[in-house]
Amino acid sequence: MARNVPDLIVVGIGYPVTWYERPKMWWSLRTRDLTPTPNADDARGLGMEGTSGGNAPKFLRFMRNELMPYVNSNYRTNSKDSTIVGHSGGGLFALYVLFRQPETFRRYVVSSPSLWWDNKVTFEYEREYASKHSELPAKLFMSVGSLEKRMVTNLKELVKTLNQRKYVSLEWESHIFEDEDHISVYGTAICRGITSVFSKSNAK
Repeated sequence: MARNVPDLIVVGIGYPVTWYERPKMWWSLRTRDLTPTPNADDARGLGMEGTSGGNAPKFLRFMRNELMPYVNSNYRTNSKDSTIVGHSGGGLFALYVLFRQPETFRRYVVSSPSLWWDNKVTFEYEREYASKHSELPAKLFMSVGSLEKRMVTNLKELVKTLNQRKYVSLEWESHIFEDEDHISVYGTAICRGITSVFSKSNAK
């Protein structure tokens, strides 16, 4: 166990098929569940013909109303201190939760988020949240690999936005991992992120 990281219960949400068995179906299911809005063009760009995504609100309801109550009822958890970890589409989903229902989790580890989805709709969610709130009670770690091109640009834009907002009670850190791409960065980003959000302070 990493220093300063407490015992954790890891809950993974999977599908009846794996990437190795049926990669197109696996990607299609992720696109369906993790994207906040339907966008057939973006889905097609990922090679997902026949799906447009947009089920993040429904997926979040499942997590809040079914999965999390079940886990908290059957395992030794602290229901007020949960963490979400997401990479790529999962990072997009984590930021959707952060700006829509941030109280769902205490800690957010966001790796290489697909901020380009639907004309960068995540930034719209952030603006809507900022128009009504000055506080954002969460601990956040965001990262990307330096070889990820537009994802680097988009993350820098979000970092600039958060620096300008100065949300009360938001502790956060961002990092660009040199010489890493969308696949290679995952393990390093998750390990660094978990350590960050459990540190005493990761405030910018």
